[in-house]
Amino acid sequence: MQGFITNNSQYIFPIIYVWSAIWKAIALWKAAKKDAKVWFAIIFVFNSFGLLEILYIFLLYKIDLKKLISNLKSKIKIKK
Repeated sequence: MQGFITNNSQYIFPIIYVWSAIWKAIALWKAAKKDAKVWFAIIFVFNSFGLLEILYIFLLYKIDLKKLISNLKSKIKIKK
């Protein structure tokens, strides 16, 4: 089994690196366009093999969080 891992690692690691780099570049581009500085920093720092980047691109990028929060605040009546 060890021979299998060492023989194929020369192919597996570059593939994983390219996969991650592509998703990271797309997510960073979208975060920069949306001026999402916190997400830009998180994506830039953490290496998640593309999982965090895919999550951001397909779920969070489409949501305008500022608009969502303001809508929620307007719907919730705060009693003082």
